[in-house]
Amino acid sequence: MGASGFIGGAVYRLAHESHVEVFGTSRRDAAGFVSLQNTSIDEVRRVLKDLGPDVVVNAIGSGVTPGTSSKQEMDHANSLLAKSLVSLATDGALPPFRLIHLASSRRRSGFHRNDDYVVTKEEATNFVLEALSAGLNGCSLEVFNTYGPGQPEGRLVNLVVRGGIDRSDLILETPSHVRDFVHLDDVAQAVIRVAGSKNSPKQSVEIGTGVPTTVAELAHLAYKLAAAETSRIVTGNLSEPAVVEVADIRPAEEAFGWRAEISLRDGLKQMIDLAKA
Repeated sequence: MGASGFIGGAVYRLAHESHVEVFGTSRRDAAGFVSLQNTSIDEVRRVLKDLGPDVVVNAIGSGVTPGTSSKQEMDHANSLLAKSLVSLATDGALPPFRLIHLASSRRRSGFHRNDDYVVTKEEATNFVLEALSAGLNGCSLEVFNTYGPGQPEGRLVNLVVRGGIDRSDLILETPSHVRDFVHLDDVAQAVIRVAGSKNSPKQSVEIGTGVPTTVAELAHLAYKLAAAETSRIVTGNLSEPAVVEVADIRPAEEAFGWRAEISLRDGLKQMIDLAKA
């Protein structure tokens, strides 16, 4: 679900490449996708009854980019959809399926955001975790800062890559903050690995690299790879207390044998080369 989105699209493509029979839903009328115009439980039940999936990956996220969705749209897409999927996975009315829920790490420190998007995603994740504790077959994946080709405009990695390619001035307001940047392809690999597993951890499994990178380090690396002058990068107060958000990669390795493989350098170079092509 959400196969026309950034992460959902990558999972959908990888499943095809891995010769997995896969169906993708989209809220937009798009060729090759199953239409899911609304996220009511009746509509979701109808789609799942028609498809009969063994695994459902919920990659829908409304309002990821601020100002793109109303509170009502986020309530339905982020929170109520997850609750409907849990209900349908456990009430016996449909053939059993494994539920993979994509959670957000954005409320971890309060640094990123604490708005309606984060609140509704948190409600959904808490509901899924309660169901996992009660025996739900599935997993909640807490995905860290995902980047890669096709990343929506306005996201941090996209901004620094574009700044390097354009050789433009870049102002960093929080240069000391530490994040974990994980490539889109690694995230898709993680979802496919978890989908085929029988393990159902009762806590969200963090999906990231485990490698700390400051915002300033990210920007300087992107500019160097794009052959741009790093002197164009203007940083704020480097002595401010750093907010650290780095994934604990041990649970993903232990439960699913998954580990990120694409380095930040290689991932940024890929984005830069594709943008210049």
